[in-house]
Amino acid sequence: MTPTEPNPSPAAQPLVEYVRTNRATAGYVLAGLSLLLLVGTVLLAREAIRAGSAAEKPADKKLDPLDGELPELPRPADPAAAGRGQSQYHVGWIGALLGALTTGAAAAWLLAAPGAADEAKARSNARVLLLAVGVEVGVSLVVLGGIYFYLWSESLTAWLNEGKARQAQWALIPLLMVVAGAGLVFAAVQPARAEERDNAALRRVVYGANFSLTVLLLGVALVAANVLFALRVPGELDTTESGFYTVADETKAVLRRAPTSVTAYAVVADGGGRAIGDVRQFLLACQDASDGKFVVRTVSPVADKKELARLAGLSPQLDLLLNERRGATGAVLLATGAGPDEKVRAVVPLPEFFSPDGLGFVGEGRMFRELTLLADPVRPVVYFTQGSGELSLDPAAEVADDQKGERLRRFLEKSNLEVRPLPLGGDAPAVPADAAVVVVAGPRVPVPEPGVKALRAYVNTPRADGKKGKLVVLAGAVPGPGGKGVVRTGLEGLLGELGVEVGDKLVYSLVTEDTTVLAGFTQRAVAAGQPIAATMRKAVETFSLPMAREVRAAPGGPPGQVTVLMASVGPTWLEDARLDRRRVPEVIRELRQSEPAREAKQARDVGRALAVVVSEGQTPRAAVVGSAELGSDEAAKESPPDSAPFSFDLLGATIDWARERPSVAAVDLKAKQYQQYKFPDPAAVDTTRLLYLPLGLGLLAVVGLGLGVWVVRRA
Repeated sequence: MTPTEPNPSPAAQPLVEYVRTNRATAGYVLAGLSLLLLVGTVLLAREAIRAGSAAEKPADKKLDPLDGELPELPRPADPAAAGRGQSQYHVGWIGALLGALTTGAAAAWLLAAPGAADEAKARSNARVLLLAVGVEVGVSLVVLGGIYFYLWSESLTAWLNEGKARQAQWALIPLLMVVAGAGLVFAAVQPARAEERDNAALRRVVYGANFSLTVLLLGVALVAANVLFALRVPGELDTTESGFYTVADETKAVLRRAPTSVTAYAVVADGGGRAIGDVRQFLLACQDASDGKFVVRTVSPVADKKELARLAGLSPQLDLLLNERRGATGAVLLATGAGPDEKVRAVVPLPEFFSPDGLGFVGEGRMFRELTLLADPVRPVVYFTQGSGELSLDPAAEVADDQKGERLRRFLEKSNLEVRPLPLGGDAPAVPADAAVVVVAGPRVPVPEPGVKALRAYVNTPRADGKKGKLVVLAGAVPGPGGKGVVRTGLEGLLGELGVEVGDKLVYSLVTEDTTVLAGFTQRAVAAGQPIAATMRKAVETFSLPMAREVRAAPGGPPGQVTVLMASVGPTWLEDARLDRRRVPEVIRELRQSEPAREAKQARDVGRALAVVVSEGQTPRAAVVGSAELGSDEAAKESPPDSAPFSFDLLGATIDWARERPSVAAVDLKAKQYQQYKFPDPAAVDTTRLLYLPLGLGLLAVVGLGLGVWVVRRA
């Protein structure tokens, strides 16, 4: 084609020529396409009506007292199911109807209207027809793709954030619709370009379509890039693989809930290398996350001698550190107050920010503990009742491991709690005024009435701060004499007043096939952000409760006060007496084969409530767990001496919730490990790519530029 030739040869536009020379056939093809789109319109409209009816009619389901409370079991999920409801069908049938009308109108014009006698005019009409149909259908696809991308956006989140590859299709299909629609518009415009110089109206349509496509592609690129970055890249970017410079959510919560502002004096040498730089960076990250409650000030031992002397006067520990430990690398002081009232509350030597081998940064855990202590300058006292066979805190007591709580006591004391026994014997026992929480851990005989009376007074009487006492009860299924029944705790009346009811039978599980029950935190507790569930579910989704009984909301209790915290997972049944471990598989076989046996033992596939929490508004009142061995040394047997089992963390989190404090026991701020890079052995390095890859890329760039110049010069 020469530069002066206005139109391409007919052979260059075969589709235009086919429509011009075969009007009837092209009309029938478009009519068939219109009919298919009409069928799709009817089907999608019917699905929209069905979806609306299903939404209005409640689904039939088996009623259960734990409806909405059951633990969320690991199972395939479709996060976009809610978005792909009635709206998607309405959008679909409207789009299909527009396509049917467009193709139907084009078919009617081809079949009914007479063809132009002039060959050039007939060819021009074919181009206009292709342009009109292609642009309308293409634009419809683009709009539909954008709408579906919005409706199914949860699938994109599930795919990118949660790694659910099956959800990718619901994110990619709308994008393919947009690309296909843009491609169709582009293809429809090409035949019309042959007349853009001679037809002003057509030229405007062609240029407008090209401009719209350019804007669309730019918009899609920007939206896709922003969505991907928003979902995959956090607002605060930590480019280290281990998140080395990111402050944990638990630390942020403690910083923001601090009762008073804290000043962190970083007494460090100027420069100082990687270690001091990492301490500074961590302290500044804490300052950014504290909403102004944590302020960092750097003090140089060389340039700020006057300020250093003032701090040493406020803290004998710092003075001792600097004067007697020559070569000390520095320290971080946490102080509260201002001016003459300023007091140093903690001094953390710089070496304590690192593991003994120097390969791990443990400063966040160290600072978390100190900040928590600042929130509780006086150690809270937690009392464990004694005298009714409860968990024994006396290391000299000669009791079995399932009744001994020595390791639990040490664990709680490391979490800044003071643990004391509370005998409830005698005629008039009383709960001390300094009790932050009282724990009744698995009584093996009923608590005597005077003791129950003391606990009732503690739970119901407001203290000096206006709040009532907090109670934690481990109401395990302790078999009665001869293994029959379950021993009463003596607290049934008090728990009933709080809206809690405990079962009188042992719960057995078909999942564990022993005396433990598989349990999990309920969906409602997790969704509501219940602190115990929210904290502990990060560690495990399911766990075992030994010798469990049901704990549920009492009928007619205060509405909204009792929340089921934990429930059984999988099928369970009830027993009046403790089974020999060897008999459990036999009973399970019987339950699987006999419906009467299932009814006799109240077997059920839905969950049973195993633990509840009681609140008065937002204020915790009590927590009741249907298992007593969680805090025993028996539960910690398989854990190393310097670590704690999950059950200890669970009890620690429960006590912290009761005293309205963030959990220290449940937080696991692990050391952030330094990585050492070693250069590879020179003999093992392949230098071929180092030599030829740059040369190849340079040659490719030169050839590409040359081809571009050649194409421009030839056009």
